Amino acid sequence: MAHLVIPRIVQSNAPKIPGNGYAFRDYNFLEIAVRIAPGTEDLWVCLDTGCGVSLIDSSWIREILPEAAILNRPSAVNVRGLGEAVHSSSQYMVLQLSLPGKDDKEEELVAQISREFHLVPNLGCKILIGTDVIVPA
Repeated sequence: MAHLVIPRIVQSNAPKIPGNGYAFRDYNFLEIAVRIAPGTEDLWVCLDTGCGVSLIDSSWIREILPEAAILNRPSAVNVRGLGEAVHSSSQYMVLQLSLPGKDDKEEELVAQISREFHLVPNLGCKILIGTDVIVPA
């Protein structure tokens, strides 16, 4: 019989949880920095692997990019999971996002992608990036 070696245990120094069954309410989505135009400041947006369609807050994007082309779908897409309501989105836009980062030499770089984002009202995180954008290229 093989000798079992127990590895050294490293204790976490994360804050303790209350243990009341409600710790999940303290969560937040995974956030990443993006830029919605070259030379603009980083904007923290949400990545959600449980979301199949990427969304953007309709009034916010009209304020930030008033000249952006907003396109109409022939039929609306129903979006569930944003609070209790079902949102109907018939508008979308193709948005070029810049993703700031660093290369293996720690030099700053920016990756750019162009993807569709469907417009919905009152989106708390302003941009929600779903699996339609997260998928590997």
